[in-house]
Amino acid sequence: MKKVALFSLMVCCGMINNAFAGGCGPSVTLAYVGNQKPHNDEFLYINKTEYDKSVSGWENSSHYTSGDCHGYECDNSFCPMGHVVEMPAGHVFKNQVIDRPVKYQCWTAP
Repeated sequence: MKKVALFSLMVCCGMINNAFAGGCGPSVTLAYVGNQKPHNDEFLYINKTEYDKSVSGWENSSHYTSGDCHGYECDNSFCPMGHVVEMPAGHVFKNQVIDRPVKYQCWTAP
């Protein structure tokens, strides 16, 4: 339960926090540099199909890009601190299908 409570308050690293409103645009080529993976906490996907495309692209590009998925890269370069992404029910975050709409606020680690 603690894990769920902490998850709902904040997510570390790419830093997406659920609670606000607004948006940053979807990307068709997500970059996974360093230790990033498609299920990292700075990537959001409209649905499971787009997440699966991302994983496939990541696996087929030597772990660098997502291929042709439609996702959001919510780090400070693509979604500056304070911007918000509103995701519909059925979106994917951290390899989990979320069955309700959620608003994620982008922010960077202190």
